[in-house]
Amino acid sequence: MQTTPTSELREIVRKAQEDGERVCVHCNGDAALRILLNQFEAAAIESPRPGLRHRIEHCSVVNETIVERIKRLEAYPVPFAGYIAYHGHNLAYWYGDARLERMFAHAWFQREGVPVAGSSDYPCGPLEPLYGMQSMVTRRGDDGALLGTSQKIDAQSALSVYTLGSAAAEEHPAKGRLAPGYLADFVVLDDDPTTVDPSRIAHVPVRATYVGAERVFAA
Repeated sequence: MQTTPTSELREIVRKAQEDGERVCVHCNGDAALRILLNQFEAAAIESPRPGLRHRIEHCSVVNETIVERIKRLEAYPVPFAGYIAYHGHNLAYWYGDARLERMFAHAWFQREGVPVAGSSDYPCGPLEPLYGMQSMVTRRGDDGALLGTSQKIDAQSALSVYTLGSAAAEEHPAKGRLAPGYLADFVVLDDDPTTVDPSRIAHVPVRATYVGAERVFAA
């Protein structure tokens, strides 16, 4: 369902590129992504802006050619993190097993060195980052279904999606790390989500939450 005509999309992307502004486009399917990437490519030729990295919200169904184009254009994909766990076997019913091997393609993006931001799509899906991490690592639905397992990533990479990846996509120079000069916004967890049983990542208790170095929540 294309809600923005191609001609209108072309003009929006062209104008933003010309002004040195990023666009953030809601785009899911592979057919829609090809249309969008055509506009990114045309605008980059007309008005080169090195380092101007447009965002693709959801970027759900890809193939290897689309991933390569995204890398070449230095765009930021923001695929769903928790939809495998949340929707489970319904995804296989809606999309089929073969297509699921190229959906929410965190492994492909990681292999190509494409930064990926974490996304819950809340309120359409659960917002908890640990839930999203578990979904990316296990590719298992809450109903037990295994879906598109070729796109599994390890827990350290999943954590990076929600920290370094999200900070990069936001282009915020002081987010994504626990380091001097960075914003002191962080949580204290009861266990290490990169070493626990992957099926328990979503259940790691949060001991405390800090915003600007001030504790705003304590378990």
